[in-house]
Amino acid sequence: GGFAKIVAFGGQSPQGTALGELWELDVSGEPVWTAAGYSGAPAWTSLDALTLQKPSGRRGAGFASVNGSRVVIVGGIGASQAYFSDVRELQSKFQTDCPSGTYKERSEGTVGCVACPVGKGSPVGSVNVTQCSCRVGFTPSLLRPLECEPCPPGSAKPQIGPGLCSVCALGTYQPLPGQGGCV
Repeated sequence: GGFAKIVAFGGQSPQGTALGELWELDVSGEPVWTAAGYSGAPAWTSLDALTLQKPSGRRGAGFASVNGSRVVIVGGIGASQAYFSDVRELQSKFQTDCPSGTYKERSEGTVGCVACPVGKGSPVGSVNVTQCSCRVGFTPSLLRPLECEPCPPGSAKPQIGPGLCSVCALGTYQPLPGQGGCV
């Protein structure tokens, strides 16, 4: 697990000029800094107000990778010691799919990947909560319709989806809750 790249934006030249450069450090092997190359311009989005313009050159900005799915920079100091208070997000080749069991719904207020409701899972790269469905061994909850609950002991559910748990066949049993088969 873990991340294979570190991304940095901005900096300062030896002459004191605030830079608007984007660099990445590939740490999957021998670490080497390289200028981040793109087939097109990276898509910058301001989180304060909608804009797709590249941020002004700066130094001293805070930045982070949120859930490994995007790079966010905050503030910094630009030319003539001007202070920035903006927040920008980079979505480009750094954009990654959400892992299994989560989804990335592009709506205001969401950051990174969101966990599926209790008892539900989703395939890698899901982009909406509707792609979350009951996991193997889980059935839709009668009391909480958006969630799933484990099959009780003595039953199982071998498939993903909204199906119900089945009682174990004669001569078989499942002593544990939330299982996909009987023994």
